[in-house]
Amino acid sequence: MKYSLLGLSRRNLALIASAAAVAATLCSASMGSGASQLSRHALRKPLPFPWNVVKVNVPGESNTEVTGINSLPVPEIVGDYVSSVTSGVSNYRSFYATVPSSGTSITSFEDASYPVTYKDKTTLHGTEMNAINSLSTSGVPVLVGVVSSPGDQNGNWAVVFNQGLWSLTNNPGTFKGTVGDGYLYGINNQDIAVGYHTKNASCASCSPIAYFVAPPERYADITFPSTISTNVQNAIAYGINASGDMVGIVEVSAGWESWYALCKSSGCPTESGSTSGSGFNSDAYCWGALDNGGSMFRTTAYAINDGSLSVGGVATREVVGSYSDGSGVTHGFLVQVSRTSANVCQQVGNSFQKIDEPDAASLTVVRGVNDAGDIAGYYNSSGSVHGFVGIYNGAAERRRLRR
Repeated sequence: MKYSLLGLSRRNLALIASAAAVAATLCSASMGSGASQLSRHALRKPLPFPWNVVKVNVPGESNTEVTGINSLPVPEIVGDYVSSVTSGVSNYRSFYATVPSSGTSITSFEDASYPVTYKDKTTLHGTEMNAINSLSTSGVPVLVGVVSSPGDQNGNWAVVFNQGLWSLTNNPGTFKGTVGDGYLYGINNQDIAVGYHTKNASCASCSPIAYFVAPPERYADITFPSTISTNVQNAIAYGINASGDMVGIVEVSAGWESWYALCKSSGCPTESGSTSGSGFNSDAYCWGALDNGGSMFRTTAYAINDGSLSVGGVATREVVGSYSDGSGVTHGFLVQVSRTSANVCQQVGNSFQKIDEPDAASLTVVRGVNDAGDIAGYYNSSGSVHGFVGIYNGAAERRRLRR
């Protein structure tokens, strides 16, 4: 089974059967004849590539992915790679690194792999860190991700690497009287993390449930309003920014679609005191969908920044992710979204941009975007997966304007 819920990654962590179904669904080339606003924009000729590419390949290892990027003046990235293969199963390790101010490659990497020996050697998959925040006062960032069967524990556990210290977050399924899996994909500068969990790792029909984690040890499921669906079957939160805006994917009656939620009040989980309640306040957000579920273009929204642009006086956010076209080619994308004065979420005009790493063969996935407009992700070429960072040509000016 593939670890990526789009079926785009070469990962092979042990997942629940429902997550495998997610991958199969999202990888389908066609699920209907309707075309969403996003897919129509995808048909446009791509704009010139406005990023300077930095290649990311861990020396001596294979299949490097970059899964996140932060917003420091000198950005840092996080990712993973295949360290070995045991009985046909790929074993993964993670890293973080500083993006060089010049040059076209990264040569220095810091290990970010969970140190404890794994219990089940036959299904060893390792550590996959998925996000890095911008708090680095000690020189060491905060990373979040997932580790498979750590120590004497079963299942997949959400894990935090906090300035050199490791911690497994309490498996949220245990709060419901069962043991489930936990995954973290995004973190912001308030140490609010998002991801998904399952209620019981052993059941064959467990559904992914989007949730957020707030210190200290506070968990809450993310509930969706009727404007998204009255019947959300599965949901995953992939990204969260400093303002509490979030992105992810959700399965509704019509299929899968990417969602975004922009904070409009003090009820968002980054606000003081708002994480002490027993539930999640969906009314604190305006909600929007990047894909209507009926298009053959399958999209996944992976990350959202705090924006550095203004459209009509309304601050915009940039959302990145990937989609598969009708020929089976996977492209990255960047699109602007905004919240109007009436607290309505909307996609900004024709802001959708298709992203193909210049050396990519048939797959480009954009996993991260920072406030300067730099992006990070991975692509395939010559039968291997390679990481990349795209430094936005106007990033220096955007950073200056945000000071």
